[in-house]
Amino acid sequence: MKLKKIIRQKVLKWVYSQRPPRPSISNKEIIERLEIAVVSKRLFLEPAMTQIRIASEIAVNRTYLNRALKSINLTYTEYINSFRLQYAMKMLIEKPHYSICEIAELSGFCTQKTMDHYMKRMVGATSATIRRRELNMHNTQNAK
Repeated sequence: MKLKKIIRQKVLKWVYSQRPPRPSISNKEIIERLEIAVVSKRLFLEPAMTQIRIASEIAVNRTYLNRALKSINLTYTEYINSFRLQYAMKMLIEKPHYSICEIAELSGFCTQKTMDHYMKRMVGATSATIRRRELNMHNTQNAK
């Protein structure tokens, strides 16, 4: 039994020694790649975007991706939703004829309720409140 264990350990050690060394990649480089991919390909607009898919887009594994995001104090969900929220807020202001539900869907959120949850948490107001506030400001400026 001990002999099998020793042989197995030696075989594994030999196998691992035959692998080429992994290139070292910094958290900063991963975040840079991530931002380029997420923004240029607009990956945040896809509601079903997974960590694994984004990690493969930037040629790292999910563990490295999570480590890099942790270095900037964000989770994957917080990171992706920050882009979705920026996009949704822009749409709320620029597309007043779109319903809030449509904007949520176009921004990559599964539902308006999900969008409002994150918006309230990160911005401090719901989408309806933000739209109302912006429309009031716009109407006030036009009245002058």
